[in-house]
Amino acid sequence: MKKLEIKLRHFEELETTMEKEREGLEYQRQQLIAEKQQFHLEQLKAAEFRARQEAVRRLAVEQQAMPTSPASQQQQLPPPPPPPSTVQ
Repeated sequence: MKKLEIKLRHFEELETTMEKEREGLEYQRQQLIAEKQQFHLEQLKAAEFRARQEAVRRLAVEQQAMPTSPASQQQQLPPPPPPPSTVQ
């Protein structure tokens, strides 16, 4: 009978130890999920930043290719035709 009580106590200790291990693993799993989410968020922010930088660069290139002021646009256009003369 004594051996059986010792084995039961040992079994209960093992169950307690296993439960603590499960709790520790669950905590680590939650931490890993949080780290993974943070990593993906950082990757998304970096991609968004790169896309914005590329958009700004393209806009700058387009603006350099186009005339910058209305005065320079008028210089490139042919002169308007003279108004019709009215003879009286």
